[in-house]
Amino acid sequence: MPSLSDRLTPEQRERIRQALDGARQDVAEVLGLSPELVRANIFEAVDGHLALVADLTSNMSGRPQELTLTVEPGQGAVGTAYATGEPVLALGEAGWSGYLVGADQADKPHPELRWILSMPVPTRSSTEEPLFVLSVDGIRESRSPEELARALERLSYWSLLILALAGTR
Repeated sequence: MPSLSDRLTPEQRERIRQALDGARQDVAEVLGLSPELVRANIFEAVDGHLALVADLTSNMSGRPQELTLTVEPGQGAVGTAYATGEPVLALGEAGWSGYLVGADQADKPHPELRWILSMPVPTRSSTEEPLFVLSVDGIRESRSPEELARALERLSYWSLLILALAGTR
């Protein structure tokens, strides 16, 4: 079966990028941050691992190595969200609390990354793996777990919008 990103038309890709930009700006507003400090992206399952979809991002320019990031299910914030089917809030100042990526990928994330919000986007069946993971993160400025939890709640809307725009259920 082709990957989600392979099935998208150019129009769907553009609409999803616009939704990612909306999610990024929404989270920035909730957290009282400049939108320039917040980024958004999608990870999907490819060959047993999760890969960042390089052309479905918002504000991820400047560090091309980040666009090649892959994680294993259960690894990092994205992989944990994917494996558990539950949203994940990861804090950099807490040493990532067990949400570290593999050693071969450790130099790829932005060195000023402070927090990550990862929302798995499920299929209609609760027994299947998520279709993809919507991830929004912040650089340079930290926020409290309580503030980030409020922002994470907003990602439910954006993940469902992106799911609808992808025409996948």
